[in-house]
Amino acid sequence: MIRTNLSKTWFASSRLIRIAASPVLIPARMIISGTFMYPFMGIYYFFTHPILWAYLFTIFLPQIVLTMVVFFFMYLFFYPISAAFAFLFNGPTGLFTAWIALLQQSTVIAGILGDMFLLPTPMKMLFDSILSREGLDDIVVAGKQKRPTPVPPPQTRVKVLLKHLPLTLVFPTWLVRLTVTVLLHFIPIIGPFVAILVNAPRRGRNAHARYFELKMMPKFDIEQFTRVRRGQYLGFGMVAGALEAIPFLGLLFAFTNCTGGALWAVAIERRTRSSAQPSARGRAQQLMVG
Repeated sequence: MIRTNLSKTWFASSRLIRIAASPVLIPARMIISGTFMYPFMGIYYFFTHPILWAYLFTIFLPQIVLTMVVFFFMYLFFYPISAAFAFLFNGPTGLFTAWIALLQQSTVIAGILGDMFLLPTPMKMLFDSILSREGLDDIVVAGKQKRPTPVPPPQTRVKVLLKHLPLTLVFPTWLVRLTVTVLLHFIPIIGPFVAILVNAPRRGRNAHARYFELKMMPKFDIEQFTRVRRGQYLGFGMVAGALEAIPFLGLLFAFTNCTGGALWAVAIERRTRSSAQPSARGRAQQLMVG
């Protein structure tokens, strides 16, 4: 009984220590791990492998059209208001700063809409292609050949739809994220940096969404995997977000960031396999000796 209480106390104390030290440990791990370099590695890899450009070209025109539509409506409805406030506080130069700020906001909105509707399929194909080129074709094949789940009867599907539809309508998380991100970009100078920082962890985790899917990892395992790598995902997400926020180049950097995420997944998988080989070799030697 005493031993059990001591173990619970030790567990609670160690958890509190980790929480208290997280503001220091997470940035330290972000710097030491060097994962913030993977977006730049993705740029080099993407440009030195022209065969990968086909995935970008498949949605280049639709994304350009979407971006132009977003730009048109943003400048039509929001530029007069932004220019008026900027002129009030900054004088004539405010007209130019308002134009730049709205350009940044339009780029962010177009990028989010593109991520939702245009990018998922080409990104998955790009990610799979890089893993195959780097010798991890077995993961891609195994992930694509996962056993199909049985199709539920129509009445069950209707119940599930009715159960989740109101929550989707009342709490549209994508709309909340979009609104918060856009509002942050209205804050002069510091706003865009705060938006990048706020979205960095999610952006970093999304870089490995396809890797988790191919590995068929359960949700609990994904949470454990990402929790111990919060600093690494933060570093990757900050650099990736800053690159995608560059006007007119966000689409290109979205593909190079996907490339960087795939290269990072390749490095993780290789380390996992190399660490597992010695133990497997040791068991084989024990069997031979026995």
